[in-house]
Amino acid sequence: MDNFIYFQEAQTVQTEPLDLSVRKVSEERIQLQNLSINETNKGLMESFPQSSHLSAHKKTHTREKPHSCTICGKSFFDSSHLIRHNMIHTGEKPHSCTICNQSFSQFTDLKRHIRIHTGEKPYSCTVCNKSFSQSSVLSRHIRTHSGEKPYSCMICNQSFSQSAHLIRHERIHTGE
Repeated sequence: MDNFIYFQEAQTVQTEPLDLSVRKVSEERIQLQNLSINETNKGLMESFPQSSHLSAHKKTHTREKPHSCTICGKSFFDSSHLIRHNMIHTGEKPHSCTICNQSFSQFTDLKRHIRIHTGEKPYSCTVCNKSFSQSSVLSRHIRTHSGEKPYSCMICNQSFSQSAHLIRHERIHTGE
Protein backbone atom coordinates (compact mmCIF):
# COMPACT_ATOMS: atom_id res chain seq x y z
CA MET A 1 0.00 0.00 0.00
CA ASP A 2 1.20 3.50 -0.75
CA ASN A 3 1.11 6.47 1.61
CA PHE A 4 -1.95 8.14 0.09
CA ILE A 5 -5.29 8.34 1.81
CA TYR A 6 -8.27 7.88 -0.46
CA PHE A 7 -11.78 9.25 0.00
CA GLN A 8 -14.77 8.07 -2.00
CA GLU A 9 -18.21 9.67 -1.76
CA ALA A 10 -20.08 7.35 -4.13
CA GLN A 11 -20.20 4.32 -1.86
CA THR A 12 -18.97 2.90 1.41
CA VAL A 13 -15.45 1.56 1.13
CA GLN A 14 -13.90 -0.71 3.73
CA THR A 15 -10.42 -2.14 3.59
CA GLU A 16 -8.10 -4.14 5.79
CA PRO A 17 -6.27 -3.69 8.08
CA LEU A 18 -8.11 -0.44 8.88
CA ASP A 19 -11.78 -0.65 9.80
CA LEU A 20 -12.56 2.76 8.38
CA SER A 21 -15.18 4.02 5.95
CA VAL A 22 -16.75 7.01 4.24
CA ARG A 23 -20.23 7.01 2.74
CA LYS A 24 -22.44 9.40 0.85
CA VAL A 25 -25.71 10.15 2.62
CA SER A 26 -27.28 12.61 0.18
CA GLU A 27 -26.20 15.06 -2.48
CA GLU A 28 -26.11 17.93 0.02
CA ARG A 29 -24.85 16.21 3.16
CA ILE A 30 -21.91 13.87 3.42
CA GLN A 31 -21.61 11.83 6.59
CA LEU A 32 -17.97 11.18 7.23
CA GLN A 33 -17.60 8.15 9.43
CA ASN A 34 -13.87 7.63 9.30
CA LEU A 35 -11.10 7.23 6.80
CA SER A 36 -10.65 4.77 3.98
CA ILE A 37 -7.48 3.54 2.32
CA ASN A 38 -8.01 1.55 -0.85
CA GLU A 39 -5.68 0.92 -3.77
CA THR A 40 -8.14 -0.74 -6.14
CA ASN A 41 -10.44 2.25 -6.69
CA LYS A 42 -7.85 5.02 -7.11
CA GLY A 43 -9.51 6.34 -10.27
CA LEU A 44 -12.77 6.99 -8.44
CA MET A 45 -11.32 8.64 -5.38
CA GLU A 46 -9.76 11.88 -4.33
CA SER A 47 -6.33 11.30 -2.89
CA PHE A 48 -4.79 13.00 0.09
CA PRO A 49 -1.02 12.74 0.62
CA GLN A 50 -1.44 13.27 4.38
CA SER A 51 -4.20 12.54 6.86
CA SER A 52 -4.23 16.26 7.76
CA HIS A 53 -5.32 16.98 4.18
CA LEU A 54 -8.28 14.62 4.60
CA SER A 55 -9.15 16.32 7.90
CA ALA A 56 -9.15 19.69 6.14
CA HIS A 57 -11.28 18.25 3.33
CA LYS A 58 -13.83 16.87 5.82
CA LYS A 59 -14.34 20.40 7.16
CA THR A 60 -15.63 21.49 3.74
CA HIS A 61 -18.56 19.10 4.25
CA THR A 62 -19.23 19.89 7.91
CA ARG A 63 -18.89 23.63 7.23
CA GLU A 64 -16.66 23.89 10.31
CA LYS A 65 -14.52 27.05 10.10
CA PRO A 66 -12.28 27.18 13.18
CA HIS A 67 -9.76 29.74 11.83
CA SER A 68 -10.90 33.38 12.13
CA CYS A 69 -9.31 36.62 10.96
CA THR A 70 -8.54 38.85 13.94
CA ILE A 71 -9.03 41.96 11.78
CA CYS A 72 -12.37 41.39 10.01
CA GLY A 73 -13.72 38.21 11.64
CA LYS A 74 -14.04 36.17 8.43
CA SER A 75 -13.70 32.44 9.16
CA PHE A 76 -11.95 29.66 7.25
CA PHE A 77 -11.91 25.87 7.46
CA ASP A 78 -8.17 25.73 6.76
CA SER A 79 -5.39 27.79 8.36
CA SER A 80 -3.64 28.22 4.99
CA HIS A 81 -6.74 30.00 3.68
CA LEU A 82 -6.59 32.38 6.65
CA ILE A 83 -2.91 33.08 5.93
CA ARG A 84 -3.76 33.80 2.29
CA HIS A 85 -6.70 36.01 3.39
CA ASN A 86 -4.44 38.05 5.70
CA MET A 87 -2.58 39.31 2.62
CA ILE A 88 -5.67 41.42 1.88
CA HIS A 89 -5.10 43.31 5.12
CA THR A 90 -1.30 43.52 4.88
CA GLY A 91 -1.27 44.46 1.20
CA GLU A 92 1.39 41.83 0.56
CA LYS A 93 1.64 40.92 -3.15
CA PRO A 94 4.54 38.50 -3.58
CA HIS A 95 3.67 37.32 -7.12
CA SER A 96 4.75 39.68 -9.93
CA CYS A 97 4.22 39.55 -13.68
CA THR A 98 7.56 39.43 -15.49
CA ILE A 99 6.03 41.26 -18.47
CA CYS A 100 4.37 44.32 -16.89
CA ASN A 101 5.46 44.07 -13.21
CA GLN A 102 1.88 44.07 -11.89
CA SER A 103 1.80 42.27 -8.52
CA PHE A 104 -0.73 39.87 -7.01
CA SER A 105 -1.31 38.38 -3.59
CA GLN A 106 -2.32 35.02 -5.07
CA PHE A 107 -0.36 32.95 -7.57
CA THR A 108 -3.62 31.92 -9.27
CA ASP A 109 -4.39 35.61 -9.89
CA LEU A 110 -0.99 36.00 -11.55
CA LYS A 111 -1.65 32.94 -13.75
CA ARG A 112 -5.00 34.41 -14.81
CA HIS A 113 -3.35 37.80 -15.48
CA ILE A 114 -0.63 36.28 -17.68
CA ARG A 115 -3.35 35.09 -20.07
CA ILE A 116 -3.90 38.77 -20.95
CA HIS A 117 -0.38 38.83 -22.37
CA THR A 118 -0.40 35.37 -23.95
CA GLY A 119 -3.96 35.43 -25.28
CA GLU A 120 -4.48 31.92 -23.91
CA LYS A 121 -8.14 30.91 -23.64
CA PRO A 122 -8.18 27.37 -22.23
CA TYR A 123 -11.93 27.18 -21.45
CA SER A 124 -14.15 26.39 -24.45
CA CYS A 125 -17.93 26.24 -24.80
CA THR A 126 -19.06 22.79 -25.94
CA VAL A 127 -22.09 24.32 -27.67
CA CYS A 128 -20.55 27.07 -29.83
CA ASN A 129 -16.78 26.50 -29.35
CA LYS A 130 -16.21 30.07 -28.13
CA SER A 131 -13.15 30.19 -25.85
CA PHE A 132 -12.52 32.09 -22.62
CA SER A 133 -9.52 32.88 -20.44
CA GLN A 134 -11.43 32.21 -17.19
CA SER A 135 -13.66 29.30 -16.21
CA SER A 136 -16.09 31.66 -14.46
CA VAL A 137 -16.64 33.58 -17.70
CA LEU A 138 -17.31 30.29 -19.51
CA SER A 139 -19.86 29.34 -16.83
CA ARG A 140 -21.61 32.67 -17.27
CA HIS A 141 -21.54 32.25 -21.08
CA ILE A 142 -23.06 28.75 -20.90
CA ARG A 143 -26.15 30.30 -19.30
CA THR A 144 -26.82 32.09 -22.60
CA HIS A 145 -27.36 28.66 -24.14
CA SER A 146 -29.14 26.98 -21.23
CA GLY A 147 -31.33 29.90 -20.20
CA GLU A 148 -30.43 29.24 -16.55
CA LYS A 149 -31.10 32.21 -14.26
CA PRO A 150 -29.77 31.26 -10.81
CA TYR A 151 -29.92 34.74 -9.22
CA SER A 152 -33.38 35.68 -7.91
CA CYS A 153 -34.66 38.90 -6.39
CA MET A 154 -35.85 38.28 -2.82
CA ILE A 155 -38.56 40.94 -3.22
CA CYS A 156 -40.21 40.21 -6.59
CA ASN A 157 -38.68 36.80 -7.51
CA GLN A 158 -37.45 38.04 -10.91
CA SER A 159 -34.48 35.89 -11.99
CA PHE A 160 -31.22 36.80 -13.68
CA SER A 161 -28.37 34.92 -15.35
CA GLN A 162 -25.68 37.11 -13.74
CA SER A 163 -25.30 38.37 -10.18
CA ALA A 164 -24.41 41.86 -11.46
CA HIS A 165 -27.78 42.04 -13.22
CA LEU A 166 -29.55 41.12 -9.98
CA ILE A 167 -27.64 43.78 -8.05
CA ARG A 168 -28.58 46.41 -10.65
CA HIS A 169 -32.23 45.25 -10.53
CA GLU A 170 -32.40 45.40 -6.72
CA ARG A 171 -31.75 49.15 -6.91
CA ILE A 172 -35.30 49.48 -8.28
CA HIS A 173 -36.63 48.34 -4.92
CA THR A 174 -34.22 50.39 -2.78
CA GLY A 175 -34.54 53.60 -4.81
CA GLU A 176 -30.77 53.89 -5.36
